[in-house]
Amino acid sequence: MSMHHVRTLIVALTLCAGVLLSPVVASASTHYDPRFTQLDGIALGDSYSAGVGAGTPTGDCGRTDQSWAEKGFRSKDYMAGSMYLPGVFTQAACGGATISSVAATQLAAITKANDVATITVGGNDVGFASRVVACIVGTCPAKAMGIQPESGSWFELRAKLADLYIQIRSRMEQWGHLYVMTYPVFFGVDTQTCAGFTTEEQAAANAMATKLDDVIANAVADANRRLGGSFELVHLVDWRPNPALRIRNGYTVPVGAPGAGAKFDTFVDRDFGVCNTKGNVPTVSAATWHPTAQGYFRAAGRFFKALRFNQPPAIA
Repeated sequence: MSMHHVRTLIVALTLCAGVLLSPVVASASTHYDPRFTQLDGIALGDSYSAGVGAGTPTGDCGRTDQSWAEKGFRSKDYMAGSMYLPGVFTQAACGGATISSVAATQLAAITKANDVATITVGGNDVGFASRVVACIVGTCPAKAMGIQPESGSWFELRAKLADLYIQIRSRMEQWGHLYVMTYPVFFGVDTQTCAGFTTEEQAAANAMATKLDDVIANAVADANRRLGGSFELVHLVDWRPNPALRIRNGYTVPVGAPGAGAKFDTFVDRDFGVCNTKGNVPTVSAATWHPTAQGYFRAAGRFFKALRFNQPPAIA
């Protein structure tokens, strides 16, 4: 039984009995429902965690106040009516960050006071941005059409991500929670040219994002298995559309590209992707290939839901 359900059961039994929770019961959920304390958070990762693409950037890292982590963490709905005091939020994410640079330059900012940490990283390790830019300025090069990391393998990337998540957890508060956000799927149309990308190029970009996000999801599961314990403290927050919309083997690597003939799953975000068919403001800008303010807002909502489920506010 999850701690969420345990807490619900305890509250229900208490109301029925008309008695206060005993110290023993209260201590059982102390790490999950830290009463009369504040939640301190820290954002780690690359430009998608720094808020690049929305708001006014400051400093060399391009940080803005529009990041999904800060928006979700500072949600008034989360703190309203709870015993949590407004906590300290530290923005340590930096545009261009890779797994190794996060480990080398950002982990030092984590303290044992951090109850919450967030991260998006891995995109620069696979050369995602360089591939998209290459496609913008001309015909997509062969490597951009192949679904392979810039260097190494997907298996190696998965192992490095899991190692990083465990390192982050080791520096946090004993029962602190790490929230790992995936990357958005760029395109919302697969039947016509969009923002200069052919249908095949759109499929390649969406398949690359899908594969990267799958690797991130597996790394989160690996980290939790290695950490052990009765409760998962590393959580996946998935930016992608409903899993039911996954297109199995939706992209085939074309002839001339690395891994020609290989098939990959993909998503098409018809609701909020670039050139989406619903007429909605896209979650990603075709000018920056980073989330729009609307995109960060939607991502913050998903983070907020995960935060409230895994670390529910203690109600006064």
